[in-house]
Amino acid sequence: MALSTKPYIGSRDFFPDDMNFRNWMFGVQRDWCRLYGYQEYAAPLIEPIELYRAKSSEEIVNEQVYRFIDRGEREVAIRPELTPTLARMAAQRLQDIPRPLRWFNVGNFMRYERPGRGRLREFYQLNVDLLGSNSAMADAEVLMLAVDILRAYGAGPEQFLVRYSDRRLLESYFSELSSDALRKVSRAIDKREKIKPEEFEQLLSEACPDAALRSRLPGFLELSVDDLQNAAEQGELDPEAAERIRG
Repeated sequence: MALSTKPYIGSRDFFPDDMNFRNWMFGVQRDWCRLYGYQEYAAPLIEPIELYRAKSSEEIVNEQVYRFIDRGEREVAIRPELTPTLARMAAQRLQDIPRPLRWFNVGNFMRYERPGRGRLREFYQLNVDLLGSNSAMADAEVLMLAVDILRAYGAGPEQFLVRYSDRRLLESYFSELSSDALRKVSRAIDKREKIKPEEFEQLLSEACPDAALRSRLPGFLELSVDDLQNAAEQGELDPEAAERIRG
């Protein structure tokens, strides 16, 4: 059988012209992160599977992670995300490093998902984390950094939309749901743009059988900052959660 010249499914080759463009994109990200005072770090591509079992969602561990047994009979995984690794690394140094801690990483990850337009199994991602601060300004800082990076790419305000996610808002807006149902709804929201509308509706139905509650979700996902404030004033939302967004 002839050896295929194509890369592994869901991954891609970077020829010199592609690599030049990728390096430019990553360079812009690194430059802006450093301007904001963030320090770059790197981490292993492989971690013990126990790390993801402890720190990642069941969906990632059971359905999306690339796992195998190494020659030492250890079960390991190719990293599907960086947050568990960040938690592991920060735990080693957090007591010795002045807070807040500002770290960033530009790296590649792998998830066993169905490849689609703009979404491959191997993907590259900028991770920016500010640890050791509960201030709403910490969230705002990361959002401002993201906006500055997009502007540096030449994107105008009409070409991108900033979306803010805070689970406390979901918990406040749908206080009738159990914690387990909220987790399932949150998981469905995360998948919304990756699956067909009917699949999204099916996930929601399983997570929240109450049709009246489900009907409130589309409106919730489109709420602006001003909408959140109005909802808080009308008693539909926890004022503290809304105030945090207004920052």
